[in-house]
Amino acid sequence: MLKREVCGGDASASFNRADFGIDYGAKYGFSMETKLAIQVEAVKTN
Repeated sequence: MLKREVCGGDASASFNRADFGIDYGAKYGFSMETKLAIQVEAVKTN
């Protein structure tokens, strides 16, 4: 195992695309809700 300091995090959110003026596909029945998921990890260097 490498003995390094690491840090990580997860974040998630959902939003309505129409709130930002992006309504493409709405008239075809596409969901306006968008889910955003972010995962990050960092390793400390010397």
